[in-house]
Amino acid sequence: MFFCIIFSEAIQRPIHPQFTFIFFILGLIFLWKILSENIFRKYIIYNFLLGILVGLLLYMYPYYWTTILAIYGTLIIYKIIKNKTNIWGLFIFLFSFLITSIPYFLNLHEASLNIFYSETLSRIGLFYTHFPTCYYNTLPVIFTLLLVIVFRSKIRDHNKMIYSLSLLFTALLINWQNLITGKYILFSTHYYMVTAFLVITVIFIAINNLNNEFKIKSAFYLILLIIPLFYFSANNINHFKNLFSLSIPKEETNKQQEMKDIFDWLNSNTPKDSILYIMV
Repeated sequence: MFFCIIFSEAIQRPIHPQFTFIFFILGLIFLWKILSENIFRKYIIYNFLLGILVGLLLYMYPYYWTTILAIYGTLIIYKIIKNKTNIWGLFIFLFSFLITSIPYFLNLHEASLNIFYSETLSRIGLFYTHFPTCYYNTLPVIFTLLLVIVFRSKIRDHNKMIYSLSLLFTALLINWQNLITGKYILFSTHYYMVTAFLVITVIFIAINNLNNEFKIKSAFYLILLIIPLFYFSANNINHFKNLFSLSIPKEETNKQQEMKDIFDWLNSNTPKDSILYIMV
C-alpha cells in the first residue's frame, strides 16, 4: 500500500504497470515459497509455477522478468548448497520456463537475423561500458543492505533474513550488471520503481521481524531503516498533484523547452539521424 501511494502516478496507468505488476508480485511470492518450503513436493510445484510465470513475463516487461530471474538465481544457489536434492527444483524450473518461452526465443532469433537488428539495439539505448551508473537507484539499496548485514542477527526468522539479502543483492545486480557484462541499457532507469519496491519490502520485513527486545533498545536502528522510505517519498511527492489529471504539467514542458538551444546546436553540428546518449 505504501509503495502504491508514493508511486501513485505510475501505478494508475492501465495495463502496465497495473496488470503486469500482479505477475511481478506473484513471482516474489513464489520465490518466498521456494525458499521457505520444506515439503519437497510443494517445493517442486512452486519451481514449476515460477518457471511458467517467468516465461510469461518475457512477453510483458523485461524489468520484471530479469529481476525475478536474478532473485531466483541467488535463492536456488543457497537452496542447493543447503541440500543437494534441491537441484531438482532448478531442473523443473528450467523445464517449465523453456516450454513457456519457446515462441519468445524463436521470435528473438528471427529478429536477430534482420540487418537492422544491431542498429536498432543501439538506437533504443544499448551501449557498451563497464562504468557504474544508476547511483540514484543504488544509494538506498546500499544503505539498507548495510543495515541488514550489520543487524542480521537481530532478525528472528533466518529465511526472511536470507530473502531480504537476496532482494537487496538483486537490486544492486540489476542496476550494476554492466560492471560484469559491459552492456548498459539506457532505459535501466526504469529499474527505479522495481528497486524501490524491493527496498521497501525489505524494510517492512526487517521491522516486522526484529527481536522485540531489540526494538525497545534500538529505536535509532528503526529510524535508520525508515530513511529510505523518506528518500523515495521525497523523490515522488511532486507526482501527487497530477494523480487525477491526464495532462502534462506546464513545469515539465517548460523544463523540456529549456533544452531547445542544446538540441538546435546538436542538429546543426552532428550527423543527421545520429543518437545522443546520456549516462544517468
